[in-house]
Amino acid sequence: GKGRITYVQVDKTSLSPKDNPMYYVGSTGHPYVTGVWPGDYWYFTASDDSEYPAGTKLHVQYLTRISGTGQKYWMLECWDGEAWIPAPGYEVKTETETKTSAQYNFINPTANVAVNVTWPLAKACTKMEFRMRCVANWQSNGKGALAAPNGGTCRLASDGSDLLGTSPVFEVVE
Repeated sequence: GKGRITYVQVDKTSLSPKDNPMYYVGSTGHPYVTGVWPGDYWYFTASDDSEYPAGTKLHVQYLTRISGTGQKYWMLECWDGEAWIPAPGYEVKTETETKTSAQYNFINPTANVAVNVTWPLAKACTKMEFRMRCVANWQSNGKGALAAPNGGTCRLASDGSDLLGTSPVFEVVE
């Protein structure tokens, strides 16, 4: 079917143009962004023009990583046909490092890490949807919260050995 990966950002019109995200494609052909801010997210969609009945299991898998000055705390979420739900298999926690009480279920490390989620649809739908949403502006390097978006990167990654095998996969599994 058809698929798309989009980076969606919160309204940053009040910020300086230098603080707005920049979109790039790296040397491996994978996308990355700078200027991430809480509320921004990577959005994965796919459809083969079929209606998937309630109970259909969907699967998404990809590699990701951030730079040391990129945002550490993220929420992996699946659209189950009714609402955005936290990704099964990723425990929702409340971060205390930034003292903002943000809920998260994923810490994006500076080394490649696999995201691998399977979930059932609660209601029939025609489009598969998944997102990885930034929830706090705390730097991964531990040097504190950012006052404004910066040049830290968040990327969909590759291990360099098998670009197809490590590229994002979104599929119906049963």
